[in-house]
Amino acid sequence: MKEKLAIYRNKVLITGIQSIASGSNFLLVILLTRHYGLEIFGIYSMLWIVQIFSMNLHQSAVLSPLMTLWPKNAGKDYWNKFFIYNLFAAFLLAIGAFIFTHYAEVVSSKWSISAYSLQMFLIVFALTLHLFNRRSMINLQKYVAAFLADFFVYIPLLFIILFSHPTLSHLLYLQVLAIWSGVFIGLIALRSRIHLKKTGKTFLQEVSKFSGWLILTSTLQWFSGNFFLIAVGSIIGPSGMGIIRMGQSTMGVFSVIFLAMENRVPFSAAKILSMEGKNAFKKYMFDLLKKGGALILAGVGLVAAGSEFLISKLYGQAYENYYWVLILFALLQLFVFISSITQISLRTLEQTRLIFFAYVLTSLTSVALAFPMVRYFGIPGAIAGLFLTQIIAIVWYLLNLSKKWKNI
Repeated sequence: MKEKLAIYRNKVLITGIQSIASGSNFLLVILLTRHYGLEIFGIYSMLWIVQIFSMNLHQSAVLSPLMTLWPKNAGKDYWNKFFIYNLFAAFLLAIGAFIFTHYAEVVSSKWSISAYSLQMFLIVFALTLHLFNRRSMINLQKYVAAFLADFFVYIPLLFIILFSHPTLSHLLYLQVLAIWSGVFIGLIALRSRIHLKKTGKTFLQEVSKFSGWLILTSTLQWFSGNFFLIAVGSIIGPSGMGIIRMGQSTMGVFSVIFLAMENRVPFSAAKILSMEGKNAFKKYMFDLLKKGGALILAGVGLVAAGSEFLISKLYGQAYENYYWVLILFALLQLFVFISSITQISLRTLEQTRLIFFAYVLTSLTSVALAFPMVRYFGIPGAIAGLFLTQIIAIVWYLLNLSKKWKNI
């Protein structure tokens, strides 16, 4: 009985962990739009682009190697080596975010975000530490600590906006404090594993061999998915960026599925392949594709049926003419899911080079078409471009994965 209760409690906590991050980001968009207006929210969205770029690099340089190599080297003090490695990665990513934000107006005069350079340095550094701790706690089954860390990172900020309405600059500093509270909870939970030792040349070589293609891929991925948003910000301005982010964030309810996948699937897939073999690995990935795909498709139908009601009630009647943005972004999630499953399969097979080439194709497409599509078709052109990049990636992954299935 106690074991069943423990299993149930852990499932509830895991669901809560996934829901806090995605749900809070969803509520944050609503509050920012309602209390600050579309223009200020658009500026916040531009800063979010910088943050996403940094987190994509962190995913490839640290979290993906951690999730794939750690299960295979459980007895080699790998986690502690990754902890030290993550500290250096966090500092480098924060420096990059500062530089990018400070010189963003070089891209376009409408990207007026240089005043927030210091805040972005602090946010990226703290968030990088938090995400590493969070991923580690989940896989070490420290679910209560992971839940509390996420709670303090995301929830207090919502109440601050709801009751005090600080300026955007002050809000970003408060966000830094909130993230650091989560970092400290993670450090306390993981303190027995932390030892300040050198990572070693062999470790760095192994991680760099695995992550080399992924780091290049993340850079290309950012351009692939976000170059259309850069075009929107540069041509239409913050208001256009705000509309795009409204659609993306509202469909962030689907990110519960994607967050669960990134937190559990790479670790589980690598373990299944290593311990149970290729047939079990294939079955695991195909079952995941069928069940997850059906769930997302059902969600798309619900969004399509109530899109006007949703956008009016969440953001106000002033934005109800953009109901079609919600429908398109909901449908886009199905393509993102298929792309994610096929990509995780290739990562588990350590075929990261193929992922890199997929992003070469999609990045070239984005760079070539983003500004013309936004200039001539506006926001619909940007969304169509996001669909196009996902379709290109899926076709590439499936073609190459079908060959790899036969060889493992």
